[in-house]
Amino acid sequence: MTWALPSSTNTIRARITNRWTKNIRTAASIPTLSHGSRCPSHPSISCGLKESPCAAGSRRANALPATIRRPRVLIRTKAGSARAADEHCRRTTSPNHEGAITMCGRYYIAEDDAAEDLQRIIAEVNRRHHGDPSIKTSGEIRPTDTIPVLANTPSLRPGAYAMRWGYTMPDGTPMFNARSETASSKVMFKDGMAQRRCIIPASHYFEWEKRGKERLKYAIGTEGGSMIYMAGIYRKEGNRAACTILTRDPAAEIAFIHNRMPVILPAEAVADWLNIRYDAMDVLRAAMLNMEYRPA
Repeated sequence: MTWALPSSTNTIRARITNRWTKNIRTAASIPTLSHGSRCPSHPSISCGLKESPCAAGSRRANALPATIRRPRVLIRTKAGSARAADEHCRRTTSPNHEGAITMCGRYYIAEDDAAEDLQRIIAEVNRRHHGDPSIKTSGEIRPTDTIPVLANTPSLRPGAYAMRWGYTMPDGTPMFNARSETASSKVMFKDGMAQRRCIIPASHYFEWEKRGKERLKYAIGTEGGSMIYMAGIYRKEGNRAACTILTRDPAAEIAFIHNRMPVILPAEAVADWLNIRYDAMDVLRAAMLNMEYRPA
């Protein structure tokens, strides 16, 4: 016997299908960004993209089946978009998602940090940007903040600049981490790995250990070190530059806290990371693994 759906069921199915179809963003609706110019946020760095992020999105849209985007959970707080980023962080954990966020995004710059290199970077950023108060040079740093970053000038000399933390995704959420193991093969990150590398300086970073319903916060840094150099990459977004922090498998001492950690380079490897003449993966092998942690 062959069963047929009632006509009312077919009508409901048609309505749902039509509603979903309207929510699917086609490749033709994605705008293309201009490229090849220098980044207005720091004109001495050439940020010419071989391919704009939107153009990359268009190509992926042609290659992959259309999917329904999951709704964002927006919570209005003083932190604003950073709180939305927390929600995105907790929901986007699939290892198959390109650039999936796998490290919660917080780090800290101590106002009284005695590290001379950190103080020099902050002083140079303030001088270059005329003391812009929107640049977070101390305290707890969150995704979407404008932060001090080290990057190379065209003459391959390191300089301090201000960049937004997090690539802007089509739904507005920040992509503030990239997996170092696969970044060179991903459309969104491979150009940065090859041509636009940066260092995000900090006193330490924060991570949360999940114990049932509890989340315990830890401050994590290098053993005996007063500052950390986190490896990152950046790209041009309109009239500014945005960066993302590379992550890796955790050091043994902190694996119980989280399954990822930022790539932290020793001071002597910073110049090599910024110099695009050096192979990115070769430099990343120098990453530090002797970590200290304490409850925050």
